[in-house]
Formats: sequence, C-alpha cells, structure tokens
Amino acid sequence: MLRKSAELSLESSRKYLSSNAASYSYRINKTIVNWLKNRQNDVFLKNETSRLPTLKHF
Repeated sequence: MLRKSAELSLESSRKYLSSNAASYSYRINKTIVNWLKNRQNDVFLKNETSRLPTLKHF
C-alpha cells in the first residue's frame, strides 16, 4: 500500500513538474516574441563584423 502511494505521488509530481515546465516555456517564449515584435527591423538586418568569417550573414 505504501509503495503504491509513493508511486502515485511520484507520478503526480512528474505531471506537476512537466506541466509547470510547459507553462514556463510558453510564457518565456511569448515574452520573447512580444519583445522582438517591438524592435525595429533595421536592428536585425544590420551587418556586423564577425570573429567567425565562415558564418554567412543574412
């Protein structure tokens, strides 16, 4: 009985953690997307010199 109770508790903890992780990830992604929407396009299209010359800039 005690073992079954511990297994149920572990399973519910896993569900709780995965649910919280998904919720956190959603909120963070939404925050980043909203932040990026408020930026000027020229900031993202600006050419910068790179220390890695093999990378192509788009």
